[in-house]
Amino acid sequence: MLSILTIGHSNHSAGKFAGLVAAHAIEVVADTRTYPYSRFSPQFNSGRLRALLAAHGVRYLYLGKELGGRVRAEPQVFASGVARLIEEAASRRVTVLCAEEDPNRCHRRLLITPALVERGVRVLHIRGDGRVESEEELARAEAPLYEQSRSHVHPDRTTSVTKQS
Repeated sequence: MLSILTIGHSNHSAGKFAGLVAAHAIEVVADTRTYPYSRFSPQFNSGRLRALLAAHGVRYLYLGKELGGRVRAEPQVFASGVARLIEEAASRRVTVLCAEEDPNRCHRRLLITPALVERGVRVLHIRGDGRVESEEELARAEAPLYEQSRSHVHPDRTTSVTKQS
């Protein structure tokens, strides 16, 4: 099964980020930020990031126009971005990059991951501490939360409701 990883640069130092990329043998970083710049972490501005990655033998690929979370891409543009990720991952170890460390709070999980999973790709999320969580693990962890909120919002419909006069 084809696998694609995701990672958030957060406010890591350039060295820590490069270490995470190296530890997971990443060959291509696909930047999916709509605006590939960071006021708070300028080491992740596209030019500096490209240079950092090149120094470590990693290719930088910008896909923010196709897969960015702040613009509404046409469905065919989004699909072409997903296809490009899959094409890259067929021969190289690829990670999808955005800013958020926590994939649960980022479009790389909420928008891109479902499209990859639908196409048979296994998605793995690299966390800031270096551990990897699979999409399956994250989905299992949130399932009880979903059921709990669903039962709160939609009470058991088998309960009889009587009209009072």
